[in-house]
Amino acid sequence: MPHTVTRLIVDVAQRNHHVRILGSGPAVVLLHLSPRSSVQVLPLAQALADRFTVYCPDTPGYGQSDPLRQKRPEIADFADATAALLARLGLQQATLYGTHTGAEIALSLARRHPGTCSHVVLDGLPLFTRQEKEEQLRHYLPRFAPEWSGTHMSALWARVRDQLMFYPWYAHGEANRLRFDPPPLEFHMQVIEDLLAAGVSDAPNYTTGYSAAFRYDAHDDVRAAAAVNLPVTYLCRADDLLFPHLDRVQALAPAANILRLPPDPAPWHRAIANALHHDTPAPPRPAQSQRAFFTRDGLFLRRLGPDRDTGPDRDTGPARLLLHGHPGSGAMLLHHGERANGPVWVPDLPGSGQSAPLPDGPPDTLAPRMAAALAQAIPGSALVETWFTGARVAAHLPRDRFTLTTRHDPLPQDPSELARLRARYIHDVPDDWHGGHMMAAWWRARDGLSYAPWFSRDAAHQRALPLSPDLDALQAQTTAILLGRKTEPDILRALL
Repeated sequence: MPHTVTRLIVDVAQRNHHVRILGSGPAVVLLHLSPRSSVQVLPLAQALADRFTVYCPDTPGYGQSDPLRQKRPEIADFADATAALLARLGLQQATLYGTHTGAEIALSLARRHPGTCSHVVLDGLPLFTRQEKEEQLRHYLPRFAPEWSGTHMSALWARVRDQLMFYPWYAHGEANRLRFDPPPLEFHMQVIEDLLAAGVSDAPNYTTGYSAAFRYDAHDDVRAAAAVNLPVTYLCRADDLLFPHLDRVQALAPAANILRLPPDPAPWHRAIANALHHDTPAPPRPAQSQRAFFTRDGLFLRRLGPDRDTGPDRDTGPARLLLHGHPGSGAMLLHHGERANGPVWVPDLPGSGQSAPLPDGPPDTLAPRMAAALAQAIPGSALVETWFTGARVAAHLPRDRFTLTTRHDPLPQDPSELARLRARYIHDVPDDWHGGHMMAAWWRARDGLSYAPWFSRDAAHQRALPLSPDLDALQAQTTAILLGRKTEPDILRALL
């Protein structure tokens, strides 16, 4: 049975840093590759969690971690930020694992912050030549700015499929074909979700850490680590694209501890567990950020508005609670909390966005259970604004604490119109090897912007469009549809 994953968001230098934690025992830290999130290392974390308390942070700018403030951060900047995170988590003498970009960050951290790490395991450390780095910086990192036509969604899907078929992904000939089975469709979508979380258009976006990884020159750090006997294990599986780079490591550090592993995950797991072994217990978990946090049950809330403890206008206005409709997430409503003079709570309702779904139960209990989860997580009272099905949840909030003030895009009151919605509104978006689900999500979002309801594509049901549609908002809606594609259809069936 898989270990339960707890999600925390901690404040590090006024940035939110997201960490997944699982297991029990001595603490180890796993750093993922780019452009992924900590989801990428969860299979390894599950394998280690019987022996260790495993911390899996999202690199700044990826997953749910805020980006660094530098316009062009380098690996050293990511290393410094990770060192600050380890200190915030109370991880002294951390045992650290990193893969690809994560390996670069771990090596740089160990060199820049002596004494921070008791042992470092570097899995697939890149040692590119100057020519290789220059070529990849030229070709590897296209951006996918939202297009009204939705063609960027097709291009993004092709990018991910090609990366899992060729190396480098932009060279499509027989000589560049990967000689192992592609991962399942679900894995492709995990990559898509991580890319969308990082951002695929303007900086900061998925290219930030990726390009830093290509600019980083690990050669000097490998030599220096060997010169001072830094406790480092270099390893790689034979099916990893960077497996040949172990020979480059050995050429730089002939006495280094190098493990060449077969493709089978079992010996890989054992080698990592043995290399990470230590007896230092995991510290108590720190308090979460005031700006965003996860509840114990996996509900994700953002708190916008003035900081509680700073500024002359802190919390001077009434608290507000914004409840999104379905399909959707709180990310679509963030602009409504701008310039607020009081706290603004913007949750992802259970089963949407980053929030875990509630346990199974009768459909007619879903809205009350969602409301109970919100009431438990949000302190004090609040004025409530709802969008579409968010009103169903608001109706069950305690009336002595929550006052409904505004219904945006309200549900119809006419029974026949409501029956029509129940019959046609719900739109399943099954994953498709050909990428049809990517375009389906975009067009579902676009039709929702253009018509009310989205499926009534005629002049009588047109919505007024702005002179220039907000493509970023449209992308946020599309991303929410993709994130909720497996959970929100049933949520809609219950709430409608």
